[in-house]
Amino acid sequence: MRLLFMGTTNFSVCILEALVNAFNVVGVYTQPPRKSGRGLKKMNSPVYDFSIDRSIPVQIPERLDGNEYINFSSFKNIDFVVVAAYGLILPEDFLNFSSLGCINVHASILPRWRGAAPVQRAIMAGDYETGITIMKMDSGLDTGDILTQSRVLIDDKTTCGVLTEKLSTLGAELIVSTLLDYHKSQIEPQPQSKNGITYAKKIEKNENKLVFNLPARMVVRHINGLSPAPGSFVEINKERIKIIEAELVDEQFDNSGVVIDNNFTIACESGCIRPVTLQRSGKHPMKLYDFLRGFPVAKGTNL
Repeated sequence: MRLLFMGTTNFSVCILEALVNAFNVVGVYTQPPRKSGRGLKKMNSPVYDFSIDRSIPVQIPERLDGNEYINFSSFKNIDFVVVAAYGLILPEDFLNFSSLGCINVHASILPRWRGAAPVQRAIMAGDYETGITIMKMDSGLDTGDILTQSRVLIDDKTTCGVLTEKLSTLGAELIVSTLLDYHKSQIEPQPQSKNGITYAKKIEKNENKLVFNLPARMVVRHINGLSPAPGSFVEINKERIKIIEAELVDEQFDNSGVVIDNNFTIACESGCIRPVTLQRSGKHPMKLYDFLRGFPVAKGTNL
Protein backbone atom coordinates (compact mmCIF):
# COMPACT_ATOMS: atom_id res chain seq x y z
CA MET A 1 0.00 0.00 0.00
CA ARG A 2 1.05 3.59 -0.67
CA LEU A 3 0.92 5.90 2.34
CA LEU A 4 1.41 9.55 3.12
CA PHE A 5 2.42 10.28 6.73
CA MET A 6 1.85 13.42 8.79
CA GLY A 7 3.55 13.77 12.19
CA THR A 8 6.03 15.86 14.14
CA THR A 9 7.04 14.64 17.60
CA ASN A 10 9.06 11.76 19.07
CA PHE A 11 5.74 9.97 19.56
CA SER A 12 5.32 10.06 15.77
CA VAL A 13 8.73 8.64 14.88
CA CYS A 14 8.15 5.10 16.19
CA ILE A 15 4.87 4.95 14.28
CA LEU A 16 6.47 6.25 11.08
CA GLU A 17 9.26 3.69 11.37
CA ALA A 18 6.75 0.85 11.65
CA LEU A 19 4.89 2.14 8.57
CA VAL A 20 8.12 2.45 6.57
CA ASN A 21 9.02 -1.13 7.44
CA ALA A 22 5.59 -2.45 6.42
CA PHE A 23 4.38 -0.25 3.55
CA ASN A 24 5.47 2.20 0.87
CA VAL A 25 5.57 5.62 2.56
CA VAL A 26 5.87 7.94 -0.43
CA GLY A 27 5.96 11.24 1.44
CA VAL A 28 5.92 12.90 4.84
CA TYR A 29 4.46 16.12 6.19
CA THR A 30 5.89 17.58 9.39
CA GLN A 31 6.01 20.97 11.07
CA PRO A 32 8.86 23.33 10.13
CA PRO A 33 11.88 23.95 12.39
CA ARG A 34 11.00 25.61 15.71
CA LYS A 35 13.15 27.51 18.21
CA SER A 36 14.10 25.29 21.11
CA GLY A 37 16.48 25.09 24.06
CA ARG A 38 18.29 27.79 26.01
CA GLY A 39 19.83 29.28 22.89
CA LEU A 40 16.50 29.26 21.04
CA LYS A 41 18.21 27.61 18.09
CA LYS A 42 15.88 26.41 15.34
CA MET A 43 15.57 22.63 15.47
CA ASN A 44 14.11 20.22 12.92
CA SER A 45 11.31 17.99 14.11
CA PRO A 46 12.22 14.37 15.00
CA VAL A 47 10.05 13.22 12.09
CA TYR A 48 11.95 15.47 9.67
CA ASP A 49 15.32 14.05 10.73
CA PHE A 50 14.07 10.46 10.49
CA SER A 51 12.57 11.07 7.03
CA ILE A 52 15.74 12.65 5.66
CA ASP A 53 17.77 9.75 7.04
CA ARG A 54 15.47 7.32 5.19
CA SER A 55 15.43 9.45 2.00
CA ILE A 56 11.68 10.04 2.18
CA PRO A 57 10.42 13.30 0.56
CA VAL A 58 9.39 15.79 3.28
CA GLN A 59 7.10 18.80 3.18
CA ILE A 60 7.27 21.39 6.02
CA PRO A 61 4.43 23.89 5.45
CA GLU A 62 3.65 26.53 8.09
CA ARG A 63 -0.04 26.13 7.30
CA LEU A 64 -2.25 23.77 5.36
CA ASP A 65 -4.31 26.31 3.47
CA GLY A 66 -3.84 28.33 0.28
CA ASN A 67 -0.66 27.42 -1.59
CA GLU A 68 1.09 26.04 1.47
CA TYR A 69 0.32 22.44 0.53
CA ILE A 70 0.39 22.68 -3.27
CA ASN A 71 2.95 19.84 -3.41
CA PHE A 72 0.36 17.54 -1.87
CA SER A 73 -1.14 17.05 -5.32
CA SER A 74 2.13 15.53 -6.56
CA PHE A 75 1.46 12.34 -4.57
CA LYS A 76 -0.67 9.99 -6.67
CA ASN A 77 -2.64 6.83 -5.89
CA ILE A 78 -2.42 7.13 -2.11
CA ASP A 79 -4.27 4.42 -0.17
CA PHE A 80 -4.06 6.04 3.27
CA VAL A 81 -2.97 9.26 4.89
CA VAL A 82 -1.78 8.40 8.42
CA VAL A 83 -1.61 11.16 11.04
CA ALA A 84 0.14 10.92 14.43
CA ALA A 85 0.75 14.02 16.59
CA TYR A 86 1.13 16.32 13.59
CA GLY A 87 -0.07 19.49 15.32
CA LEU A 88 -2.03 21.20 12.52
CA ILE A 89 -5.72 20.98 11.65
CA LEU A 90 -6.27 19.17 8.34
CA PRO A 91 -8.45 20.86 5.69
CA GLU A 92 -11.17 18.89 3.92
CA ASP A 93 -8.87 18.34 0.92
CA PHE A 94 -6.55 16.22 3.04
CA LEU A 95 -9.33 14.20 4.60
CA ASN A 96 -10.68 13.19 1.20
CA PHE A 97 -7.43 12.85 -0.74
CA SER A 98 -6.59 9.17 -0.29
CA SER A 99 -8.73 6.30 -1.51
CA LEU A 100 -9.30 4.78 1.98
CA GLY A 101 -9.29 7.93 4.08
CA CYS A 102 -7.25 9.71 6.68
CA ILE A 103 -6.32 7.55 9.69
CA ASN A 104 -5.25 9.03 13.02
CA VAL A 105 -3.18 7.40 15.78
CA HIS A 106 -4.48 9.10 18.93
CA ALA A 107 -2.99 8.64 22.41
CA SER A 108 -6.15 8.06 24.45
CA ILE A 109 -9.21 5.83 24.62
CA LEU A 110 -11.64 8.06 22.74
CA PRO A 111 -13.96 9.77 23.41
CA ARG A 112 -11.98 10.48 26.59
CA TRP A 113 -9.26 13.10 26.07
CA ARG A 114 -9.90 14.46 22.63
CA GLY A 115 -7.49 17.25 21.80
CA ALA A 116 -3.91 18.42 22.14
CA ALA A 117 -2.48 16.88 25.33
CA PRO A 118 -4.15 13.51 25.98
CA VAL A 119 -1.18 11.83 27.66
CA GLN A 120 -0.52 14.66 30.09
CA ARG A 121 -4.20 15.14 30.94
CA ALA A 122 -4.80 11.45 31.60
CA ILE A 123 -1.96 11.37 34.13
CA MET A 124 -2.85 14.71 35.73
CA ALA A 125 -6.51 13.74 36.11
CA GLY A 126 -5.58 10.63 38.07
CA ASP A 127 -6.77 8.16 35.42
CA TYR A 128 -5.85 4.52 35.97
CA GLU A 129 -5.71 3.66 32.26
CA THR A 130 -5.36 5.17 28.84
CA GLY A 131 -4.35 3.73 25.47
CA ILE A 132 -4.29 4.11 21.70
CA THR A 133 -7.23 4.72 19.41
CA ILE A 134 -6.90 4.23 15.65
CA MET A 135 -9.58 6.46 14.18
CA LYS A 136 -10.86 7.39 10.72
CA MET A 137 -10.68 11.16 10.73
CA ASP A 138 -13.54 13.53 9.97
CA SER A 139 -13.84 17.32 10.12
CA GLY A 140 -14.31 17.39 13.92
CA LEU A 141 -11.70 17.43 16.68
CA ASP A 142 -10.93 13.72 17.26
CA THR A 143 -14.57 12.81 16.60
CA GLY A 144 -14.14 10.23 13.83
CA ASP A 145 -15.21 6.60 13.82
CA ILE A 146 -13.06 4.14 15.74
CA LEU A 147 -11.22 1.32 13.95
CA THR A 148 -9.29 -0.25 16.86
CA GLN A 149 -8.32 0.50 20.46
CA SER A 150 -5.84 -0.92 22.95
CA ARG A 151 -5.39 0.00 26.63
CA VAL A 152 -2.46 0.46 29.02
CA LEU A 153 -2.42 1.03 32.77
CA ILE A 154 -1.29 4.19 34.57
CA ASP A 155 -0.07 4.20 38.18
CA ASP A 156 1.18 6.93 40.50
CA LYS A 157 4.77 6.49 39.30
CA THR A 158 4.03 6.76 35.58
CA THR A 159 5.55 9.89 34.02
CA CYS A 160 4.54 11.49 30.75
CA GLY A 161 7.87 10.53 29.20
CA VAL A 162 7.52 6.86 30.08
CA LEU A 163 3.86 6.69 29.08
CA THR A 164 4.42 8.50 25.77
CA GLU A 165 7.13 6.01 24.82
CA LYS A 166 4.90 3.08 25.76
CA LEU A 167 1.97 4.48 23.78
CA SER A 168 4.16 5.21 20.76
CA THR A 169 5.32 1.58 20.68
CA LEU A 170 1.74 0.37 21.06
CA GLY A 171 0.55 2.73 18.34
CA ALA A 172 3.25 1.47 15.98
CA GLU A 173 2.10 -2.12 16.47
CA LEU A 174 -1.58 -1.29 16.20
CA ILE A 175 -1.48 0.94 13.12
CA VAL A 176 0.17 -1.70 10.91
CA SER A 177 -2.31 -4.47 11.75
CA THR A 178 -5.24 -2.03 11.59
CA LEU A 179 -4.37 -0.76 8.12
CA LEU A 180 -3.95 -4.30 6.81
CA ASP A 181 -7.30 -5.43 8.24
CA TYR A 182 -9.15 -2.29 7.18
CA HIS A 183 -7.72 -2.57 3.66
CA LYS A 184 -9.14 -6.11 3.50
CA SER A 185 -12.54 -4.89 4.80
CA GLN A 186 -12.11 -6.87 8.02
CA ILE A 187 -12.84 -3.85 10.26
CA GLU A 188 -16.12 -1.97 10.44
CA PRO A 189 -15.66 1.62 11.73
CA GLN A 190 -17.69 2.27 14.89
CA PRO A 191 -19.06 5.68 15.94
CA GLN A 192 -17.66 7.08 19.17
CA SER A 193 -19.80 6.97 22.28
CA LYS A 194 -21.66 10.16 23.13
CA ASN A 195 -20.89 9.51 26.81
CA GLY A 196 -17.63 10.20 28.62
CA ILE A 197 -16.37 12.92 26.26
CA THR A 198 -13.50 15.00 27.70
CA TYR A 199 -11.09 17.47 26.12
CA ALA A 200 -7.33 17.55 26.68
CA LYS A 201 -6.50 21.24 26.33
CA LYS A 202 -2.87 22.11 25.67
CA ILE A 203 -0.58 22.64 28.64
CA GLU A 204 -0.36 26.32 29.61
CA LYS A 205 2.75 27.90 31.15
CA ASN A 206 0.89 28.81 34.35
CA GLU A 207 0.33 25.10 35.04
CA ASN A 208 4.06 24.48 35.52
CA LYS A 209 4.16 26.12 38.97
CA LEU A 210 3.13 23.64 41.64
CA VAL A 211 0.33 24.30 44.10
CA PHE A 212 -0.17 22.14 47.18
CA ASN A 213 -3.80 22.79 48.15
CA LEU A 214 -4.66 19.43 46.58
CA PRO A 215 -4.46 15.83 47.79
CA ALA A 216 -0.87 14.57 47.70
CA ARG A 217 -1.71 11.97 45.05
CA MET A 218 -2.95 14.67 42.66
CA VAL A 219 0.18 16.77 43.24
CA VAL A 220 2.36 13.76 42.36
CA ARG A 221 0.19 13.12 39.31
CA HIS A 222 0.61 16.75 38.23
CA ILE A 223 4.39 16.41 38.52
CA ASN A 224 4.30 13.15 36.56
CA GLY A 225 2.13 14.64 33.82
CA LEU A 226 4.71 17.35 33.14
CA SER A 227 7.79 15.14 33.50
CA PRO A 228 10.37 15.30 32.04
CA ALA A 229 9.28 18.38 30.07
CA PRO A 230 8.29 21.10 30.53
CA GLY A 231 8.55 20.13 34.20
CA SER A 232 6.85 21.40 37.36
CA PHE A 233 8.61 23.85 39.64
CA VAL A 234 8.62 25.56 43.02
CA GLU A 235 10.36 28.82 43.87
CA ILE A 236 12.86 28.96 46.73
CA ASN A 237 14.82 32.17 47.36
CA LYS A 238 13.66 33.43 43.95
CA GLU A 239 15.17 30.41 42.20
CA ARG A 240 13.04 27.97 40.22
CA ILE A 241 13.56 24.37 41.26
CA LYS A 242 12.12 21.73 38.97
CA ILE A 243 10.63 18.67 40.62
CA ILE A 244 10.92 15.97 37.99
CA GLU A 245 9.86 13.02 40.13
CA ALA A 246 8.20 12.77 43.56
CA GLU A 247 6.79 10.14 45.90
CA LEU A 248 3.84 10.00 48.28
CA VAL A 249 4.51 10.25 52.02
CA ASP A 250 1.88 9.02 54.46
CA GLU A 251 1.97 11.94 56.88
CA GLN A 252 -0.51 14.69 57.73
CA PHE A 253 0.19 18.37 58.32
CA ASP A 254 -2.23 21.27 58.59
CA ASN A 255 -0.53 23.89 56.41
CA SER A 256 -0.31 22.87 52.73
CA GLY A 257 2.77 24.05 50.89
CA VAL A 258 5.01 23.98 53.97
CA VAL A 259 8.21 21.90 54.18
CA ILE A 260 7.70 19.80 57.32
CA ASP A 261 11.22 18.36 57.82
CA ASN A 262 14.80 18.63 56.61
CA ASN A 263 14.22 15.94 53.95
CA PHE A 264 12.11 18.32 51.80
CA THR A 265 8.80 16.64 52.66
CA ILE A 266 6.02 18.99 51.54
CA ALA A 267 2.57 19.12 53.11
CA CYS A 268 -0.44 18.97 50.79
CA GLU A 269 -4.16 19.38 51.43
CA SER A 270 -4.13 15.76 52.55
CA GLY A 271 -0.94 13.72 52.82
CA CYS A 272 2.54 14.84 51.82
CA ILE A 273 4.98 14.44 48.95
CA ARG A 274 8.75 14.21 48.83
CA PRO A 275 10.79 15.05 45.72
CA VAL A 276 12.87 12.18 44.32
CA THR A 277 14.56 13.92 41.38
CA LEU A 278 15.11 17.68 41.14
CA GLN A 279 16.85 20.15 38.89
CA ARG A 280 18.23 23.62 39.57
CA SER A 281 18.32 26.20 36.78
CA GLY A 282 21.19 25.46 34.42
CA LYS A 283 22.09 22.23 36.23
CA HIS A 284 21.61 18.53 35.54
CA PRO A 285 18.84 16.59 37.30
CA MET A 286 19.92 15.02 40.59
CA LYS A 287 18.52 12.79 43.29
CA LEU A 288 17.19 14.34 46.50
CA TYR A 289 20.18 13.49 48.73
CA ASP A 290 22.67 15.07 46.33
CA PHE A 291 20.41 18.06 45.78
CA LEU A 292 20.08 18.79 49.51
CA ARG A 293 23.85 18.60 50.03
CA GLY A 294 24.28 21.65 47.81
CA PHE A 295 20.90 23.32 48.34
CA PRO A 296 19.46 22.60 51.81
CA VAL A 297 15.77 23.42 52.25
CA ALA A 298 14.95 24.28 55.84
CA LYS A 299 12.01 22.87 57.78
CA GLY A 300 9.23 25.47 57.79
CA THR A 301 9.97 26.82 54.29
CA ASN A 302 6.69 27.98 52.74
CA LEU A 303 6.29 27.15 49.07
